[in-house]
Amino acid sequence: MLSRRTSIREGTSEGAKKHHLEKLAKELGLSEQQKTQIKEIFKTSRSQNRQLFVDLKAEKRQLRTLIFNGGDEAAIRAESAKVAALQADLAVARGRCAQQVRALLTSDQIAKLKAHLQEGERRWDKKGSHSHDFMDESGPME
Repeated sequence: MLSRRTSIREGTSEGAKKHHLEKLAKELGLSEQQKTQIKEIFKTSRSQNRQLFVDLKAEKRQLRTLIFNGGDEAAIRAESAKVAALQADLAVARGRCAQQVRALLTSDQIAKLKAHLQEGERRWDKKGSHSHDFMDESGPME
């Protein structure tokens, strides 16, 4: 059964992530052993990076509060730097996780994954960026 619990990554339900991973596993033709190993990699990564996600969420909230309440430029820049540092740490962690997963895939599966990711980028570009920030290019959100 798919869970409807919201994950640490805001807006993404656990059920939706599970469905996406199952679909991707089928698309790549993963073996049961590969699925098990990849699930373990994700589980370990989630556990190791949980505090980073919690900290990032808190720092983003603080940044939005500063922006909304008219914080001065220095405070906003300082808080933005904290957010950027946490995002960089998470990007590195995601990179490590991706390397571990790639090491389990065949060259054919890597090619399929690359095509899948390119399609995702194409769809993302077509949709455009969906900012959840207080300000977007047009000004304050209503």
